[in-house]
Amino acid sequence: MIRKVFISVVISIICCSGIATASWWDPSYTYQAAIGISTGSAISSSYSLHINLDLDDLFAQGKVRPDFEDVRIVYFDGVSYIDLDRHIRQASSGYDIWFPIQTAKGANDTSSGEYFVYYGNSSAIDAPKNYNNIYLFYDDFNGSSIGSQWYGNTSYYSVSNGMLVIPAYNGTGNIMYTDSFQKNSVREYAVKVSNLYGRGQLYIHSLGSYSANNDWGNGNRIIHDLDGGSPSTQTVRMDSNMSYYWTHSTTQFQIFQDVIYGNTQTFYAGDSYADLTLKATAPTTNSNPYGTFKINSVWTKQTWYMDYVLIRENVEIAPTMFYGLEFEATVIPEPLSIACLLISLTGFMLNKKKRKYNVTEQ
Repeated sequence: MIRKVFISVVISIICCSGIATASWWDPSYTYQAAIGISTGSAISSSYSLHINLDLDDLFAQGKVRPDFEDVRIVYFDGVSYIDLDRHIRQASSGYDIWFPIQTAKGANDTSSGEYFVYYGNSSAIDAPKNYNNIYLFYDDFNGSSIGSQWYGNTSYYSVSNGMLVIPAYNGTGNIMYTDSFQKNSVREYAVKVSNLYGRGQLYIHSLGSYSANNDWGNGNRIIHDLDGGSPSTQTVRMDSNMSYYWTHSTTQFQIFQDVIYGNTQTFYAGDSYADLTLKATAPTTNSNPYGTFKINSVWTKQTWYMDYVLIRENVEIAPTMFYGLEFEATVIPEPLSIACLLISLTGFMLNKKKRKYNVTEQ
């Protein structure tokens, strides 16, 4: 076993040290690395993939622009290249780069030669960023009014300065909701509140039934609960009697995730995407295979603001992502880049008699 891994490493070093002319997606980009995918569970054509890169280090080396506009995820279908939409998010370490898978993959499948990361173009602008092409649903409320992807009592809400305004209301809830999406999903949103004084509640039905005002008390109800301005009595509560203390912010958007798979939902929260931490685990309260995302303004004595809503597909065992060595456009041919990544993956597989995956959704 040691000999096989050693041989694969030696071959990798030898083959990757050659100098040759290259076929390249775009000659204005200096650097490239192949991306490999190793699945646990099967993933559908609507799945969102991500890799993690230390873009700050690449910037310090002068390899990427400070705004990362030259960082591109490119798909090769065997004939042509596609510059994919991507969403760059600062993580607890490095940056997660999210992008849409182009073809479904079966369980326990390892592949390379389809996806590449390119960077190193000081003139690059307007990287593709349509997040609805990456996720099942995304709305960052950047327009001047509520988008057509929302239903229900939308006239009660408004959009201002790139955020959804949820006005104070003390009475029967006014619900707006999305289309219905699959239950096995990650449902994420960011909110802040106008003030912390006076008892008030914001209800989020992260997996609601598909109609406007029918699920008081069910549908994975998440309650952002304020009680008289005392931070010690602020909580985030769930239908299943799970709760955790949380100090809501009046100045910055805080992120909340409901990660759902099967009969279990796991809650994460943080002051940012990079700070998301596990807060609670509970059984789901909705057995339907699909559900909407609902905002319910009942008993909100404060004005709440929502920065975005994001829904993406979730699987039991998330894929593992690999990326190969970095190559320069005039140094190494792209097919050799793929070969080197495949050799690296082979070494990885030879070194594993049994593969085990640990999944953390953030």
